Amino acid sequence: KQVVSTQSTGDGRTSGLVGTGTCTHTNFVAGKENSWEIDLLRNYEIERIVIHFRRDLSNSVHIEGTEVYYGDMLIARLEALPSTFVYTVKTPGSGMKASKIKIVHNSYHLMLCEVEILATERSINEVNTSIGHLISKGMPTDQSTTHSTYRSALAVDGNMDQNFNAHSCSRTSAAANNWWHVRFFRQVAVEEIRIYNRIDHNGEAARLNTAKVYVDDVFCGQVYFQIAQHVYKFNCKGVVGERVTIIQNNNYLQICEVEVFASSLIKEEQLVKVQGGFEVVAGGDAPYRAADGKVNSHTGHHSCSTIYNPNYWETSLIENYVVNRVVVHVSYNQYYGEQDGAEVYVGDTLCGTLDGTPTKYVWEIGCPVGTYGSTVKLVGTKHQRMSVCEVEILVTESSYKAAEARIGSNLSKGQRTEMSEFIAQFSPELVVDGDRNQAYSQGKCARNVHGANRGNFWRVHLNKTIPNKPDTHLPSC
Repeated sequence: KQVVSTQSTGDGRTSGLVGTGTCTHTNFVAGKENSWEIDLLRNYEIERIVIHFRRDLSNSVHIEGTEVYYGDMLIARLEALPSTFVYTVKTPGSGMKASKIKIVHNSYHLMLCEVEILATERSINEVNTSIGHLISKGMPTDQSTTHSTYRSALAVDGNMDQNFNAHSCSRTSAAANNWWHVRFFRQVAVEEIRIYNRIDHNGEAARLNTAKVYVDDVFCGQVYFQIAQHVYKFNCKGVVGERVTIIQNNNYLQICEVEVFASSLIKEEQLVKVQGGFEVVAGGDAPYRAADGKVNSHTGHHSCSTIYNPNYWETSLIENYVVNRVVVHVSYNQYYGEQDGAEVYVGDTLCGTLDGTPTKYVWEIGCPVGTYGSTVKLVGTKHQRMSVCEVEILVTESSYKAAEARIGSNLSKGQRTEMSEFIAQFSPELVVDGDRNQAYSQGKCARNVHGANRGNFWRVHLNKTIPNKPDTHLPSC
Protein backbone atom coordinates (compact mmCIF):
# COMPACT_ATOMS: atom_id res chain seq x y z
CA LYS A 1 0.00 0.00 0.00
CA GLN A 2 1.38 3.36 -0.95
CA VAL A 3 0.98 5.47 2.17
CA VAL A 4 -0.34 8.94 1.48
CA SER A 5 -1.21 11.70 3.89
CA THR A 6 -3.45 14.71 3.41
CA GLN A 7 -5.02 16.13 6.54
CA SER A 8 -7.80 13.92 7.90
CA THR A 9 -8.54 11.73 4.88
CA GLY A 10 -5.04 10.23 4.63
CA ASP A 11 -4.30 9.81 8.32
CA GLY A 12 -4.74 6.02 8.43
CA ARG A 13 -7.86 6.14 10.62
CA THR A 14 -11.00 4.51 9.20
CA SER A 15 -13.58 4.98 11.95
CA GLY A 16 -16.10 6.60 9.57
CA LEU A 17 -17.48 8.79 12.34
CA VAL A 18 -17.26 12.47 11.51
CA GLY A 19 -17.29 13.40 15.20
CA THR A 20 -13.94 11.72 15.77
CA GLY A 21 -12.17 14.36 13.69
CA THR A 22 -10.86 11.90 11.12
CA CYS A 23 -13.11 12.75 8.14
CA THR A 24 -13.12 15.54 5.58
CA HIS A 25 -16.28 17.42 4.68
CA THR A 26 -16.68 19.78 1.72
CA ASN A 27 -19.19 22.61 1.53
CA PHE A 28 -21.42 21.82 -1.47
CA VAL A 29 -22.08 24.70 -3.86
CA ALA A 30 -24.33 24.02 -6.87
CA GLY A 31 -22.61 24.55 -10.19
CA LYS A 32 -19.07 24.17 -8.79
CA GLU A 33 -16.91 21.07 -8.75
CA ASN A 34 -17.12 19.41 -5.35
CA SER A 35 -13.98 17.27 -5.11
CA TRP A 36 -11.10 15.81 -3.12
CA GLU A 37 -7.76 15.12 -4.80
CA ILE A 38 -4.39 13.74 -3.84
CA ASP A 39 -1.04 14.01 -5.64
CA LEU A 40 1.32 11.07 -5.00
CA LEU A 41 4.16 13.08 -6.59
CA ARG A 42 5.24 10.08 -8.70
CA ASN A 43 3.46 7.83 -11.20
CA TYR A 44 2.34 4.49 -9.78
CA GLU A 45 0.51 1.52 -11.23
CA ILE A 46 -2.50 1.56 -8.91
CA GLU A 47 -4.41 -1.71 -8.44
CA ARG A 48 -7.37 -0.46 -6.45
CA ILE A 49 -8.71 2.44 -4.42
CA VAL A 50 -10.61 1.82 -1.18
CA ILE A 51 -12.93 4.65 -0.11
CA HIS A 52 -14.33 4.87 3.42
CA PHE A 53 -17.38 7.10 3.56
CA ARG A 54 -19.06 8.60 6.57
CA ARG A 55 -21.11 5.86 8.27
CA ASP A 56 -23.13 7.81 10.86
CA LEU A 57 -25.81 9.02 8.41
CA SER A 58 -29.14 7.29 7.91
CA ASN A 59 -29.22 7.80 4.14
CA SER A 60 -26.67 7.30 1.37
CA VAL A 61 -27.15 10.50 -0.61
CA HIS A 62 -23.52 11.39 0.10
CA ILE A 63 -22.38 8.20 -1.69
CA GLU A 64 -24.73 7.82 -4.65
CA GLY A 65 -23.18 9.14 -7.87
CA THR A 66 -19.66 9.68 -6.49
CA GLU A 67 -17.10 9.68 -9.33
CA VAL A 68 -13.56 8.35 -9.09
CA TYR A 69 -10.81 9.56 -11.45
CA TYR A 70 -7.50 7.81 -12.09
CA GLY A 71 -5.37 10.62 -13.46
CA ASP A 72 -7.76 12.24 -15.97
CA MET A 73 -9.74 9.03 -16.58
CA LEU A 74 -13.15 8.46 -15.00
CA ILE A 75 -13.00 4.85 -13.79
CA ALA A 76 -16.11 4.56 -11.59
CA ARG A 77 -19.46 6.14 -10.71
CA LEU A 78 -20.66 4.61 -7.47
CA GLU A 79 -24.10 3.22 -6.78
CA ALA A 80 -24.96 3.28 -3.08
CA LEU A 81 -25.65 -0.11 -1.48
CA PRO A 82 -27.68 -0.63 1.71
CA SER A 83 -25.62 -0.36 4.92
CA THR A 84 -22.40 -0.16 2.91
CA PHE A 85 -19.88 2.58 3.64
CA VAL A 86 -16.64 1.12 2.22
CA TYR A 87 -16.28 0.80 -1.56
CA THR A 88 -13.39 -0.71 -3.50
CA VAL A 89 -12.72 0.63 -7.01
CA LYS A 90 -10.45 -1.36 -9.33
CA THR A 91 -8.33 0.48 -11.89
CA PRO A 92 -8.04 -0.45 -15.60
CA GLY A 93 -4.71 -2.20 -15.00
CA SER A 94 -2.65 -3.02 -18.12
CA GLY A 95 0.34 -1.14 -16.72
CA MET A 96 -1.42 2.24 -16.74
CA LYS A 97 0.16 4.65 -14.26
CA ALA A 98 -0.97 7.90 -12.64
CA SER A 99 0.14 10.24 -9.89
CA LYS A 100 -3.23 11.79 -9.02
CA ILE A 101 -6.49 10.39 -7.69
CA LYS A 102 -9.61 12.56 -7.60
CA ILE A 103 -13.03 11.90 -6.07
CA VAL A 104 -15.97 14.07 -7.16
CA HIS A 105 -19.58 14.47 -5.98
CA ASN A 106 -21.50 17.15 -7.83
CA SER A 107 -24.87 16.89 -6.10
CA TYR A 108 -24.06 16.72 -2.39
CA HIS A 109 -21.37 17.35 0.23
CA LEU A 110 -18.37 15.07 -0.20
CA MET A 111 -17.66 13.32 3.11
CA LEU A 112 -14.64 10.99 3.12
CA CYS A 113 -13.20 9.33 6.19
CA GLU A 114 -10.28 7.53 4.54
CA VAL A 115 -8.93 6.83 1.06
CA GLU A 116 -6.52 3.90 0.73
CA ILE A 117 -4.51 3.69 -2.50
CA LEU A 118 -2.88 0.34 -3.24
CA ALA A 119 -0.15 0.15 -5.88
CA THR A 120 1.75 -2.79 -7.35
CA GLU A 121 4.93 -3.70 -5.55
CA ARG A 122 6.78 -3.44 -8.86
CA SER A 123 5.83 0.19 -9.44
CA ILE A 124 6.64 1.14 -5.85
CA ASN A 125 10.09 -0.41 -6.25
CA GLU A 126 10.59 1.45 -9.53
CA VAL A 127 9.81 4.76 -7.84
CA ASN A 128 12.09 3.98 -4.90
CA THR A 129 14.90 3.05 -7.29
CA SER A 130 14.51 6.24 -9.34
CA ILE A 131 14.54 8.66 -6.40
CA GLY A 132 16.75 6.72 -3.99
CA HIS A 133 16.28 6.28 -0.26
CA LEU A 134 14.98 8.79 2.26
CA ILE A 135 18.02 9.93 4.23
CA SER A 136 16.89 13.12 5.95
CA LYS A 137 14.52 11.84 8.65
CA GLY A 138 15.92 12.50 12.11
CA MET A 139 19.22 13.92 10.88
CA PRO A 140 20.79 16.98 12.61
CA THR A 141 19.41 20.33 11.51
CA ASP A 142 19.85 24.02 12.21
CA GLN A 143 18.29 27.32 11.17
CA SER A 144 19.27 30.98 11.27
CA THR A 145 16.82 31.86 14.08
CA THR A 146 13.93 30.11 15.82
CA HIS A 147 10.45 31.49 16.43
CA SER A 148 8.98 30.28 19.72
CA THR A 149 9.09 26.44 19.81
CA TYR A 150 9.19 25.92 16.02
CA ARG A 151 12.69 24.50 16.00
CA SER A 152 14.56 23.28 12.92
CA ALA A 153 14.33 19.55 13.80
CA LEU A 154 10.54 19.59 13.33
CA ALA A 155 11.11 19.70 9.56
CA VAL A 156 12.67 16.21 9.55
CA ASP A 157 10.67 14.49 12.30
CA GLY A 158 8.67 12.33 9.89
CA ASN A 159 5.39 14.04 10.85
CA MET A 160 3.81 15.09 7.55
CA ASP A 161 1.09 17.25 9.13
CA GLN A 162 1.07 20.52 7.16
CA ASN A 163 -1.15 22.36 9.60
CA PHE A 164 1.17 24.90 11.20
CA ASN A 165 -0.85 24.92 14.42
CA ALA A 166 -0.10 21.21 14.92
CA HIS A 167 3.42 22.28 15.93
CA SER A 168 5.23 20.01 13.50
CA CYS A 169 6.70 22.79 11.35
CA SER A 170 9.88 24.82 11.74
CA ARG A 171 9.94 28.62 11.54
CA THR A 172 12.50 31.38 11.82
CA SER A 173 11.89 34.54 13.82
CA ALA A 174 13.47 36.99 11.38
CA ALA A 175 11.57 38.49 8.43
CA ALA A 176 14.51 38.21 5.99
CA ASN A 177 17.91 36.58 5.36
CA ASN A 178 16.87 33.17 6.69
CA TRP A 179 18.30 29.72 6.17
CA TRP A 180 17.60 26.13 7.26
CA HIS A 181 19.81 23.10 6.67
CA VAL A 182 20.10 19.39 7.31
CA ARG A 183 23.42 17.49 7.47
CA PHE A 184 24.22 13.87 6.59
CA PHE A 185 27.87 13.64 7.73
CA ARG A 186 28.81 11.85 4.52
CA GLN A 187 28.87 12.42 0.78
CA VAL A 188 25.64 11.30 -0.90
CA ALA A 189 24.19 11.59 -4.40
CA VAL A 190 20.98 13.58 -3.92
CA GLU A 191 18.28 12.71 -6.44
CA GLU A 192 15.21 14.51 -5.12
CA ILE A 193 14.21 17.02 -2.44
CA ARG A 194 10.62 17.63 -1.33
CA ILE A 195 9.49 20.62 0.70
CA TYR A 196 6.10 20.42 2.41
CA ASN A 197 4.58 23.87 2.93
CA ARG A 198 1.87 24.81 5.44
CA ILE A 199 -1.68 24.47 4.14
CA ASP A 200 -3.76 26.24 6.79
CA HIS A 201 -3.17 29.87 5.74
CA ASN A 202 -2.60 30.87 2.11
CA GLY A 203 -1.17 34.26 3.00
CA GLU A 204 1.48 32.87 5.30
CA ALA A 205 2.07 29.85 3.06
CA ALA A 206 3.18 32.36 0.42
CA ARG A 207 6.19 33.15 2.61
CA LEU A 208 7.92 30.17 1.00
CA ASN A 209 7.87 31.88 -2.41
CA THR A 210 11.37 32.43 -3.92
CA ALA A 211 13.07 30.12 -1.37
CA LYS A 212 16.16 28.54 -2.95
CA VAL A 213 17.39 24.97 -2.46
CA TYR A 214 21.04 23.91 -2.47
CA VAL A 215 23.05 20.71 -2.11
CA ASP A 216 26.21 22.03 -0.48
CA ASP A 217 26.85 25.05 -2.74
CA VAL A 218 25.12 23.65 -5.84
CA PHE A 219 21.79 25.30 -6.72
CA CYS A 220 19.02 22.72 -7.07
CA GLY A 221 15.88 24.80 -7.55
CA GLN A 222 13.59 27.58 -6.38
CA VAL A 223 10.06 27.65 -4.99
CA TYR A 224 7.47 29.38 -7.16
CA PHE A 225 4.49 29.57 -4.85
CA GLN A 226 1.02 28.53 -6.05
CA ILE A 227 -2.05 28.51 -3.81
CA ALA A 228 -3.11 25.00 -4.89
CA GLN A 229 0.39 23.51 -4.49
CA HIS A 230 1.45 22.33 -1.06
CA VAL A 231 4.49 20.19 -1.88
CA TYR A 232 7.44 21.39 -3.95
CA LYS A 233 9.64 18.79 -5.59
CA PHE A 234 13.18 19.38 -6.90
CA ASN A 235 15.10 17.02 -9.15
CA CYS A 236 18.74 17.35 -8.15
CA LYS A 237 20.02 14.75 -10.65
CA GLY A 238 22.53 13.08 -8.36
CA VAL A 239 24.36 16.19 -7.13
CA VAL A 240 26.95 15.05 -4.57
CA GLY A 241 27.10 16.71 -1.17
CA GLU A 242 26.65 16.24 2.57
CA ARG A 243 24.25 19.09 3.36
CA VAL A 244 20.95 20.44 2.01
CA THR A 245 20.23 24.12 2.62
CA ILE A 246 17.07 26.16 2.03
CA ILE A 247 17.54 29.94 1.86
CA GLN A 248 14.80 32.54 2.07
CA ASN A 249 16.14 36.09 1.91
CA ASN A 250 12.80 37.82 1.38
CA ASN A 251 10.53 36.53 4.15
CA TYR A 252 10.15 34.29 7.18
CA LEU A 253 11.16 30.69 6.49
CA GLN A 254 8.64 28.09 7.65
CA ILE A 255 8.76 24.42 6.63
CA CYS A 256 6.49 21.56 7.69
CA GLU A 257 8.70 18.75 6.36
CA VAL A 258 11.74 18.24 4.16
CA GLU A 259 12.46 14.90 2.51
CA VAL A 260 15.82 14.26 0.87
CA PHE A 261 16.26 11.16 -1.29
CA ALA A 262 19.73 9.91 -2.23
CA SER A 263 20.65 7.11 -4.62
CA SER A 264 24.05 6.18 -3.28
CA LEU A 265 26.73 6.68 -0.68
CA ILE A 266 29.73 8.18 -2.49
CA LYS A 267 32.37 7.80 0.19
CA GLU A 268 32.41 5.22 2.96
CA GLU A 269 33.03 6.91 6.29
CA GLN A 270 35.95 6.12 8.54
CA LEU A 271 34.73 5.00 11.96
CA VAL A 272 35.81 6.12 15.41
CA LYS A 273 35.19 4.18 18.61
CA VAL A 274 33.66 6.27 21.37
CA GLN A 275 33.58 5.08 24.94
CA GLY A 276 30.38 5.05 26.93
CA GLY A 277 30.56 5.26 30.66
CA PHE A 278 28.71 8.51 31.18
CA GLU A 279 25.60 8.02 33.30
CA VAL A 280 25.55 4.24 32.88
CA VAL A 281 22.32 2.83 34.28
CA ALA A 282 20.85 -0.66 34.41
CA GLY A 283 18.80 -3.07 36.34
CA GLY A 284 21.03 -5.48 38.27
CA ASP A 285 24.57 -4.72 39.38
CA ALA A 286 27.85 -3.12 38.21
CA PRO A 287 26.56 -1.55 34.97
CA TYR A 288 29.83 0.37 34.53
CA ARG A 289 31.68 -2.87 33.75
CA ALA A 290 30.08 -3.04 30.29
CA ALA A 291 31.68 0.33 29.46
CA ASP A 292 35.13 -0.06 31.00
CA GLY A 293 36.97 -0.69 27.73
CA LYS A 294 37.67 -4.34 28.58
CA VAL A 295 36.30 -7.08 26.33
CA ASN A 296 37.08 -9.91 28.72
CA SER A 297 33.88 -11.97 28.58
CA HIS A 298 34.49 -14.18 31.60
CA THR A 299 32.18 -13.23 34.47
CA GLY A 300 34.75 -14.38 37.02
CA HIS A 301 37.17 -11.66 35.93
CA HIS A 302 34.89 -8.85 37.12
CA SER A 303 34.48 -7.23 33.74
CA CYS A 304 30.83 -8.06 33.06
CA SER A 305 27.58 -6.50 34.18
CA THR A 306 24.71 -8.78 35.14
CA ILE A 307 21.44 -6.97 34.53
CA TYR A 308 17.98 -7.97 35.69
CA ASN A 309 14.76 -6.53 37.13
CA PRO A 310 14.36 -4.72 34.79
CA ASN A 311 16.51 -6.30 32.10
CA TYR A 312 18.11 -3.28 30.42
CA TRP A 313 21.43 -1.45 30.16
CA GLU A 314 21.99 2.12 28.92
CA THR A 315 24.86 4.55 28.55
CA SER A 316 25.04 8.21 27.58
CA LEU A 317 27.64 9.51 25.14
CA ILE A 318 26.85 13.12 26.19
CA GLU A 319 27.21 14.36 22.59
CA ASN A 320 25.15 13.31 19.55
CA TYR A 321 26.91 11.13 16.99
CA VAL A 322 26.02 9.29 13.79
CA VAL A 323 26.32 5.71 15.06
CA ASN A 324 27.34 3.15 12.45
CA ARG A 325 27.23 0.01 14.61
CA VAL A 326 27.23 -1.33 18.13
CA VAL A 327 29.30 -4.37 19.14
CA VAL A 328 27.93 -6.32 22.12
CA HIS A 329 30.05 -8.83 24.05
CA VAL A 330 28.22 -11.24 26.38
CA SER A 331 29.50 -13.80 28.87
CA TYR A 332 30.83 -17.08 27.44
CA ASN A 333 31.07 -19.06 30.67
CA GLN A 334 27.49 -18.95 31.96
CA TYR A 335 23.89 -17.97 31.27
CA TYR A 336 23.81 -19.40 27.74
CA GLY A 337 21.20 -17.92 25.41
CA GLU A 338 19.94 -15.29 27.83
CA GLN A 339 20.74 -12.53 25.31
CA ASP A 340 18.27 -14.01 22.78
CA GLY A 341 15.82 -11.33 21.65
CA ALA A 342 17.67 -8.43 23.30
CA GLU A 343 17.16 -5.22 21.30
CA VAL A 344 19.86 -2.60 20.65
CA TYR A 345 18.77 1.04 20.42
CA VAL A 346 20.52 4.30 19.61
CA GLY A 347 18.21 6.94 21.01
CA ASP A 348 14.77 5.74 19.92
CA THR A 349 16.06 3.96 16.79
CA LEU A 350 16.12 0.17 16.85
CA CYS A 351 19.41 -0.95 15.30
CA GLY A 352 18.95 -4.69 15.62
CA THR A 353 18.32 -7.72 17.80
CA LEU A 354 20.65 -10.28 19.36
CA ASP A 355 19.79 -13.92 18.69
CA GLY A 356 20.25 -17.13 20.63
CA THR A 357 22.92 -18.73 18.44
CA PRO A 358 24.85 -21.27 20.59
CA THR A 359 28.57 -20.57 21.17
CA LYS A 360 28.17 -17.01 19.88
CA TYR A 361 29.38 -14.34 22.29
CA VAL A 362 29.88 -11.23 20.13
CA TRP A 363 27.19 -9.47 18.08
CA GLU A 364 28.01 -6.68 15.63
CA ILE A 365 24.76 -4.77 15.15
CA GLY A 366 24.64 -2.38 12.20
CA CYS A 367 22.41 0.68 12.59
CA PRO A 368 20.26 2.21 9.82
CA VAL A 369 22.14 4.74 7.72
CA GLY A 370 22.17 8.11 9.44
CA THR A 371 21.23 6.86 12.93
CA TYR A 372 21.88 9.85 15.18
CA GLY A 373 21.79 9.97 18.94
CA SER A 374 23.57 10.31 22.27
CA THR A 375 22.41 7.18 24.11
CA VAL A 376 22.88 3.45 23.50
CA LYS A 377 20.55 0.98 25.19
CA LEU A 378 20.10 -2.81 25.39
CA VAL A 379 16.66 -4.11 26.29
CA GLY A 380 16.01 -7.76 27.11
CA THR A 381 12.70 -9.03 25.72
CA LYS A 382 12.63 -12.78 26.37
CA HIS A 383 14.66 -13.43 29.51
CA GLN A 384 14.75 -11.99 33.01
CA ARG A 385 18.51 -11.45 33.09
CA MET A 386 21.50 -10.94 30.82
CA SER A 387 25.24 -10.74 31.35
CA VAL A 388 26.82 -7.96 29.27
CA CYS A 389 30.61 -7.77 29.31
CA GLU A 390 31.30 -4.85 26.95
CA VAL A 391 29.45 -2.55 24.59
CA GLU A 392 31.58 -0.96 21.85
CA ILE A 393 30.12 2.00 19.97
CA LEU A 394 31.46 3.01 16.54
CA VAL A 395 30.51 6.39 15.07
CA THR A 396 31.35 8.16 11.82
CA GLU A 397 34.53 10.19 11.86
CA SER A 398 32.79 13.32 10.56
CA SER A 399 30.19 13.29 13.36
CA TYR A 400 32.98 12.70 15.87
CA LYS A 401 34.85 15.73 14.54
CA ALA A 402 31.65 17.77 14.54
CA ALA A 403 31.11 16.95 18.23
CA GLU A 404 34.72 17.81 18.97
CA ALA A 405 34.29 21.13 17.18
CA ARG A 406 31.26 21.91 19.34
CA ILE A 407 32.92 21.19 22.68
CA GLY A 408 36.62 21.55 21.81
CA SER A 409 39.38 18.96 22.19
CA ASN A 410 40.30 17.27 25.47
CA LEU A 411 43.21 19.31 26.86
CA SER A 412 43.53 17.47 30.17
CA LYS A 413 44.24 13.89 29.10
CA GLY A 414 47.72 12.79 30.19
CA GLN A 415 48.70 16.18 31.62
CA ARG A 416 50.51 16.75 34.90
CA THR A 417 48.27 16.68 37.99
CA GLU A 418 48.50 17.59 41.66
CA MET A 419 46.38 16.73 44.67
CA SER A 420 46.35 17.32 48.38
CA GLU A 421 47.59 14.31 50.31
CA PHE A 422 46.15 11.24 48.61
CA ILE A 423 45.87 7.49 49.07
CA ALA A 424 48.57 5.76 47.01
CA GLN A 425 46.36 3.60 44.84
CA PHE A 426 44.01 6.53 44.15
CA SER A 427 46.53 8.97 42.70
CA PRO A 428 45.57 12.23 40.91
CA GLU A 429 46.68 11.18 37.40
CA LEU A 430 43.87 8.59 37.32
CA VAL A 431 41.48 11.46 36.67
CA VAL A 432 43.12 12.30 33.32
CA ASP A 433 44.11 8.82 32.10
CA GLY A 434 41.30 8.69 29.52
CA ASP A 435 39.56 5.80 31.31
CA ARG A 436 35.97 6.83 32.06
CA ASN A 437 35.36 3.84 34.29
CA GLN A 438 33.52 5.31 37.28
CA ALA A 439 34.00 2.25 39.49
CA TYR A 440 35.86 3.42 42.59
CA SER A 441 36.43 -0.17 43.66
CA GLN A 442 38.45 -0.84 40.51
CA GLY A 443 40.98 1.85 41.36
CA LYS A 444 40.01 4.19 38.53
CA CYS A 445 39.39 7.30 40.63
CA ALA A 446 41.51 9.69 42.72
CA ARG A 447 40.96 10.20 46.44
CA ASN A 448 42.60 12.27 49.12
CA VAL A 449 43.35 11.12 52.65
CA HIS A 450 41.52 13.64 54.76
CA GLY A 451 37.87 14.49 55.21
CA ALA A 452 36.18 17.89 55.33
CA ASN A 453 37.84 21.23 56.10
CA ARG A 454 41.37 20.04 55.30
CA GLY A 455 42.08 22.16 52.23
CA ASN A 456 41.42 19.38 49.80
CA PHE A 457 42.15 20.11 46.15
CA TRP A 458 42.89 18.50 42.80
CA ARG A 459 44.63 20.37 39.95
CA VAL A 460 45.63 19.72 36.34
CA HIS A 461 48.21 21.75 34.40
CA LEU A 462 46.99 22.23 30.82
CA ASN A 463 50.28 23.76 29.58
CA LYS A 464 48.21 26.06 27.41
CA THR A 465 46.40 29.34 27.84
CA ILE A 466 42.73 28.96 26.94
CA PRO A 467 40.34 31.88 26.37
CA ASN A 468 37.20 32.44 28.39
CA LYS A 469 34.76 31.62 25.60
CA PRO A 470 31.10 31.62 26.68
CA ASP A 471 29.06 28.86 25.09
CA THR A 472 25.34 28.81 24.41
CA HIS A 473 24.97 25.52 26.28
CA LEU A 474 27.53 25.79 29.09
CA PRO A 475 28.17 28.40 31.77
CA SER A 476 31.14 30.67 31.21
CA CYS A 477 34.21 29.40 33.02
